[in-house]
Amino acid sequence: MPCPAGVQIPKCFDLYNKMHMFGNADEAKSLYIASVGGIVTNSDPGFASHCVACGTCLEKCPQAY
Repeated sequence: MPCPAGVQIPKCFDLYNKMHMFGNADEAKSLYIASVGGIVTNSDPGFASHCVACGTCLEKCPQAY
């Protein structure tokens, strides 16, 4: 962090992991839109889809390999 494209990487991974650990996809999707979308934090969206594959995060990522 920070991601040059504005992706909220830790929050995206947190919600992704919770969805797969607990299996509640509907709740995870709602939380994703609300928190990563900036609704809760009143900030700019930082969706994973904003990633431009620049590679800046790869060295720091514990889930890259």
